[in-house]
Amino acid sequence: MSNEKVKGNVIGRMERLPLSRIHYKFLLLVMGGEWVETLMLLGNGVIAAVLSSVLFSSITIAVTAITTAFFLGKTVVG
Repeated sequence: MSNEKVKGNVIGRMERLPLSRIHYKFLLLVMGGEWVETLMLLGNGVIAAVLSSVLFSSITIAVTAITTAFFLGKTVVG
């Protein structure tokens, strides 16, 4: 049996499955994670504005520092 035939069967079977409670739970978890991620990305602008007035002399340096710290944190934590 070739991989193509097995792959087609698995995908076809998954497409025919009815939506159940677990599908909706998974969808809500993904939507919630994306919502939190968006808030974190939008919050970087506010944090950069505050840090540029307190710590850095330039908004460009603050934005670079915040963005770098954000993505390094995401890389380390997961």
